[in-house]
Amino acid sequence: MITLPEQKAVDKSRGTYSLLRKFKQILFIKYAEITDPGAIFAVDFKSVEVPDLTALFDKENLGVTEIERNVISVKKDPAFAEEFEKVVGGASHEILRLENGAEAMFIRPGGLDQDKTHPMIVQLHGGPFGSAAWHMFSKTRTIFLMQGFCLLIVNFRGSTGYGENQLNSLLGTIGVNDVEDCGDLTLMACEKFKDVVDPKRLGVEGGSHGGFLTGWLIGHPKYKDLWGAASLWNGVLNMSYMVTATDIPDWIFACTQNREFDFAKGLSSADVALFYERSPQSVVQNVTTPSMLLVGDKDLRCPPH
Repeated sequence: MITLPEQKAVDKSRGTYSLLRKFKQILFIKYAEITDPGAIFAVDFKSVEVPDLTALFDKENLGVTEIERNVISVKKDPAFAEEFEKVVGGASHEILRLENGAEAMFIRPGGLDQDKTHPMIVQLHGGPFGSAAWHMFSKTRTIFLMQGFCLLIVNFRGSTGYGENQLNSLLGTIGVNDVEDCGDLTLMACEKFKDVVDPKRLGVEGGSHGGFLTGWLIGHPKYKDLWGAASLWNGVLNMSYMVTATDIPDWIFACTQNREFDFAKGLSSADVALFYERSPQSVVQNVTTPSMLLVGDKDLRCPPH
């Protein structure tokens, strides 16, 4: 393996940790961060027969060994390695926050021409009860950064990691709260970073609930003119149809009405009308953004037909 020139010290309080496997008293863990493809470590506990977690993780009881590091080969492709270090290794980020608690991370590639403005892609996570891990190393984000795109990674109200009240605030309000959060954070980023971001070159993309939000944003009267391009994959587009075809109809009742689905009672006409009203399909007449739709022909969760 060839290491990048002058490896930088990394603040490991940030980033993502993944447990790969356990062997006896050894944990094999992968660590990575936005600008660092990461490494695999062996964490060895001299003893697990200890009174509490403080004793378990005491440095006298803990051994950490770096086993393998993901690196860019300087010998194989020196030009790419240099560009990677400049763009990805030199990337910077900042957190934006709305008063309601919704947040987004703005990521700026390193080495941008400061005399020009640059395109930005807004990335929306699915779930909706999930979250975008900001400090993770992602191939997709890396590709976009290497192409010169700024990124806005959104965690709308209802994303995990912000407490139970924030999580439950999305029940009964999808198509409203989450859409407004994504649109308003985009507007905030465009204003705050107007010397960096070209407002005429904005893209938005997401899958599943992220596709739902993308569909809403390109059709919403307030946000529809922001976008130069969009990509929706496995998107939830019409819940009045989806409720009879998906493997999780209870999700639709919970997220649009904040109630459980009564299988014995079934659907009412008011239910169907509300599901359509909360669907991106209801604003499709407003869409002028060039958009790519990707669907899975055998998708049972977000069925194509």
